[in-house]
Amino acid sequence: MLRKQFAILFLCVALTMAGAGRGLLSSAAVEGQKEKAPTRVPSYRDEVQPLFQAKCSRCHGEKTRKADLDLRTPAGIRKGGESGPVIVPGKPDESPLYEKVHGGMMPPGKKDRLSETEVETIRRWIAGGAPFGTVEGTTEEPATGAVTQHDALPILLRRCTVCHGLRKQEARLDLRNKSAILRGGKSGPAIVPGKPEESLVIKKIRAGQMPPRDRLVEASVKPVEPSEIEVLVRWIAAGAPTR
Repeated sequence: MLRKQFAILFLCVALTMAGAGRGLLSSAAVEGQKEKAPTRVPSYRDEVQPLFQAKCSRCHGEKTRKADLDLRTPAGIRKGGESGPVIVPGKPDESPLYEKVHGGMMPPGKKDRLSETEVETIRRWIAGGAPFGTVEGTTEEPATGAVTQHDALPILLRRCTVCHGLRKQEARLDLRNKSAILRGGKSGPAIVPGKPEESLVIKKIRAGQMPPRDRLVEASVKPVEPSEIEVLVRWIAAGAPTR
């Protein structure tokens, strides 16, 4: 009788331990799934843009653009400021914008200081590739119509042909027509149809190297406007169509 009771007790203990083990495995699996769950990238339109408008527009908005930085639109953010691009998509720790807000240098002083949650929102947005998506209600967003060389070439003629035109072709680069642009100069083709991010002309303009900031007065030209950069980007992205 005693032996039978001991066997029953042993069976109960074994079953209890097995149940606990399954519970632990289940919890571990859930935790593993949580760890593997992808981090949601914040929406520019719903989270990042309102944040910039509320906390950054006083110094980088319509009336004031410190360091030539405009944070009102995607075009202005892509263009950057006097020191070049302010975001490096996918790399928040290499993005000057994130470095400044994370270090408490932007906004300056105690007014409009970003919370830890807001700083983290910016970090996650840049880490996720800084996507802009479809943004409405911005004054410098381009129209949805097709862009052709008739929209793009006048921008290059107005801003760039002092150094890359009829009289002067620095680095053997002529930007007066599409065939010359595709031929490019010493560094290769100026544009890569369908790939604006790989196009030298876009890289140079966004970095403030075309036209060179230190030669604007000498050349009597103005920097390329954010809205003009968007037109060039859309033209190249569409394959640089002639018409």
